[in-house]
Amino acid sequence: MLDFFPLIGLVPAVTTIVTLVMLVIAGELRPRAIGLSVVVFASAVYGQFLSGSPLLAAAGLSVQTLLAISLIARWRLSS
Repeated sequence: MLDFFPLIGLVPAVTTIVTLVMLVIAGELRPRAIGLSVVVFASAVYGQFLSGSPLLAAAGLSVQTLLAISLIARWRLSS
């Protein structure tokens, strides 16, 4: 993916997982929002890490980053 920073692509995925788990434990997400977040997360992970296409990997990274930002915003605005 990126030769200069090989692990930079893991940051949005790990951030999304941690924030999603924190919001679920705190009870801040409804079941429908949890399901939608998990589906978006799974599709972004597939596109980012498992596809062979560089365009799909870039799209997966973008979606993963947007999901992490939206979950962090939801967490910060709810407290």
